Amino acid sequence: MEHSVKNITSTRTIGLITVLAIALAGVLLLPDQVLAQTPEECWFTPAHDTVLFAAPVFTVTQQIGVARGGESYAVTAQAPDYLLIGLDAETQGYVKRNQGTLSGTCQMNIPVISVPLAAHPTLCVLNTAAQPVPLFVESTLQTQHDTLPANASYALIQKAGASYYVYVDEYSGGWVSTSAGTISGACDVLPGEPMIYTATAIALQHARLWSAPDIYQGTVLVTLEPGTQVAILAGPVRGPISYSSALAGDWYQARWNSVVGWVWSERVTFTSESPVPDDTALALPNARAWSQPNVKTGQMLVAIPAGISLQIIAGPVSGPIRYDTDATGDWYQVSLNGTVLGWVWVDRLAFDTQ
Repeated sequence: MEHSVKNITSTRTIGLITVLAIALAGVLLLPDQVLAQTPEECWFTPAHDTVLFAAPVFTVTQQIGVARGGESYAVTAQAPDYLLIGLDAETQGYVKRNQGTLSGTCQMNIPVISVPLAAHPTLCVLNTAAQPVPLFVESTLQTQHDTLPANASYALIQKAGASYYVYVDEYSGGWVSTSAGTISGACDVLPGEPMIYTATAIALQHARLWSAPDIYQGTVLVTLEPGTQVAILAGPVRGPISYSSALAGDWYQARWNSVVGWVWSERVTFTSESPVPDDTALALPNARAWSQPNVKTGQMLVAIPAGISLQIIAGPVSGPIRYDTDATGDWYQVSLNGTVLGWVWVDRLAFDTQ
């Protein structure tokens, strides 16, 4: 009997040790992230795979990684619209707050993000001058739609000639001149403004590219050999064509190799449909121009203020309109004052029916 009791006790002891060993092994096999999670900290769980950015400027050039959907990441600092999270032991980055959910003591223990833009080595930064700075819709600085306050800092995300595109937030911004203030940081690697062509044309005899659609104000940039193919970027724009009279004609902005200028319409013959605008539309709230009729592969070029009248160049073209679904819609290519802005989703336009 004593031998049986000892065996039972020994068996129970071995069983208990086995259960504890299995439980301990299960704990040790959990990811470090889960082990580290405590109610006293703040955690961000993306609803789906979410892009991580090197700075609080949500553009393609600032992407540094991906936070996986359903996993939890420690939040180290926060702002009203975005968070700074740790992707792993070496990498931290910014995510949009609305891309997931928060848990833990986020309101009490997490500091507010106060890092100045100039502290981010990946950014090109504009510090505005002592006077308010005009903000324009086009890189040619023709249509002012807003003003930047004096003595403020903004990220610059594109350049076009002597103009820079200012990132105000994810959905708004505009173009400024180089005289808008002090520019510093990673500016040499800024992408140029995408050249969106609307047609192609062949140069005829005496075709020249001018610096402006005006022979009085412009200068000849290059004389084109007959038969040279050029990409038409914008137009038509009316302007003087003769020194000896008040004659005006249609000019088109064209690109040949790296030279961009204006050519008189009578000096080219179009090889694809001439981009003569035959319709106009008003920009509605949240109208944005994209480099392609596709939000997944295109780049947002500019936010268009509501109420501005736009010329329709091409379309409709069907393409994706959302990041998170396969929804598609019609897009139209638009221009303003002869400058091509890009592609706009039809639901952000109100067509003139007159």
